[in-house]
Amino acid sequence: LKLQFLYLIGGLTTAMAAKSSVVLYTAWFCPYAQRAWMALNLYGVPYKRVEALQLDDAKLGYVKDPALLAVNPKGLVPTLDATEYVGGGAPKVVKESLDTLLWVRAAAGVAAPQEEKDMEDMKRVNDATCSAFYKVLMAGDEAAWARMLAGLESFVAEVPEGGFHAAGGEGAKPGVVDLALFPWVHRLFILEEFRGLTLPDAPWAEGLRLWEARMAAVPAVRDTLADRDELIGAYKRYAENTAKSKVADAVRKGNEAHEHD
Repeated sequence: LKLQFLYLIGGLTTAMAAKSSVVLYTAWFCPYAQRAWMALNLYGVPYKRVEALQLDDAKLGYVKDPALLAVNPKGLVPTLDATEYVGGGAPKVVKESLDTLLWVRAAAGVAAPQEEKDMEDMKRVNDATCSAFYKVLMAGDEAAWARMLAGLESFVAEVPEGGFHAAGGEGAKPGVVDLALFPWVHRLFILEEFRGLTLPDAPWAEGLRLWEARMAAVPAVRDTLADRDELIGAYKRYAENTAKSKVADAVRKGNEAHEHD
């Protein structure tokens, strides 16, 4: 409870919540939700943050906030309710984490001449690394780990030295592709904790570590970081293959994490 209280206060402090704020339905441990949270901070879109998933008594599944279910019956996070932000009227709800990144950037009025290319890059990063993460964590899948490493190496090759991903001309500051990947790079210690896996001793891996450090130093990102031990506790159920979530169900069926119902 103390941890969740600190997250709530931090979210409200950085959010500059207003009457026309976007409502971010989130969960402090969820990397997909962290994407949207970082974007709202980075692009300065006013929001109020609702912790919408609480672990159930068994700490395997979730108790979902009724307000989240009202706007997104699947009860997934992140969910952005931007109805009031855009002036009311017809509901405006953004449900997919990659879509939230582009929506928030557009809402902030940031020019995006290569939006289609940005989405392609985000999907490539998501498929190669983020989805592979869960197969590695839940099943120790060696092929998924190899795919994840290859995806990370490819990403680093597209990051200017000392900067961020070059997508959309935002290389001097974090952009949407950086936000799409960061939560999983930040969680690599979880794979070390439960699977004993670490990055290789290679120049690209050092480049990835330096990029992670640059990202973590950005206030918009730093304000979203969860406690390391708390994250290990939250992911234990995935490592033990007991998690009750759509992502876990997809992996158990042999699908990618993003191919859930």
